[in-house]
Amino acid sequence: MYKSQLITCLLLLAALFPNSLSSQNFVDVIQLGYRHETPNRLQNGTGEFQTHNLLFDVNVPIPLSDKSYLLTGLSGNRLSLVLNRDDNTNDYSAVAMRLGWRKVWNNKFTTSIIAIPKYSGQLAEGTLNSFQMGGILLTEYKKSDTFTWKWGVYYNAEFFGPFLVPIVGFNWQLSDQVLFTADLPIRARLSFTATDDWKMGFMFRGIVGSYRIQDTGQYLEQVNNLGALFMEYYLTPKLVLQGKAGLDIGRTFRFYEENEKVDARISLVRIGDNRDPIDLNVKDSPMLEVRLIYRIDTSNR
Repeated sequence: MYKSQLITCLLLLAALFPNSLSSQNFVDVIQLGYRHETPNRLQNGTGEFQTHNLLFDVNVPIPLSDKSYLLTGLSGNRLSLVLNRDDNTNDYSAVAMRLGWRKVWNNKFTTSIIAIPKYSGQLAEGTLNSFQMGGILLTEYKKSDTFTWKWGVYYNAEFFGPFLVPIVGFNWQLSDQVLFTADLPIRARLSFTATDDWKMGFMFRGIVGSYRIQDTGQYLEQVNNLGALFMEYYLTPKLVLQGKAGLDIGRTFRFYEENEKVDARISLVRIGDNRDPIDLNVKDSPMLEVRLIYRIDTSNR
């Protein structure tokens, strides 16, 4: 009984947690990753710039009853900005906890609410004013066995001001081999199962975030739009090696004084933005990423 509830809860997490949104029939419980963006010239020609990212994500579901679930998780990344090939490297870290509740109302509708407190800054400083508070509210409607609608909203108290993202998405099983999932405008993934051991496809991920820089009284605002082809190989039935290759398009890294804020940001739209940024003027960049994933199959739930 408990095992059946746990598998069902893992399946539900696949539609909620950012780094596990990939399928209706599996969930990524643990992920470890590294992303590298190749060096290129700054747009003003004054030097070179590149980034490295270390990534992790953990999901731990706890069934409360047949139709009620406690949703927990922890994720984080370490972003390294490198100017002029290691002459100047700055590291920024984000660690987010997820704690939420999910209710299955009937065989069509579910509702989920998740609180996401996050530390986002330079860990060496260790200051309390580097914390943010956010959350997700999501409703799902199962139209058929192969298609589910999702809609909701994501909010976070970023250092640049209130950040609100309306979400519209779906899980669409086009065939036994092809799956299309999306939480727009944040992410999308089209995957094709070639064999029992190989998957491949295309993914998109939009990233907006901010990091406190304590010693300068500033914050860094980061925007990335990652589009990539991916391949996955099952080392074992539960251990997956994933590789991605693609482009980071329209990326920006801008520094602001900590008292410079927008009135609000709703998805891509800034309201009341009179800030004066220090812009690194970075170009689009090729990116490579590799992940090791512990994945649980929920197709036989």
